[in-house]
Amino acid sequence: MTGEPFDPVAIGAAITERALVRLPLMRSTIHLVTAEDALALRTLTQVPIERSTLGVFGRRLAGVDREALVGTARALVEEEPLIASELGHRLAQRFPGHDPEALA
Repeated sequence: MTGEPFDPVAIGAAITERALVRLPLMRSTIHLVTAEDALALRTLTQVPIERSTLGVFGRRLAGVDREALVGTARALVEEEPLIASELGHRLAQRFPGHDPEALA
């Protein structure tokens, strides 16, 4: 989409169609990138993101099976796009007793 005029409707449609993806990149700043770029970039940022997440939310995630959490979260966002607060509330239903913000 480089060089094209900014069209918020087109951007929204591309996000809904999963052609564009929002993800944390440099210093966890959210960036909008193509789905293809997101796959490559996520591989590079996975370890720092995990470290940061555990540093901030580690205590609130104590006792949570991380593989189950990731699998459940993935299944939920594959069904439909969700903002973090929506994802957290849905995850809290499946992981009761844990903070929705930390789960998301």
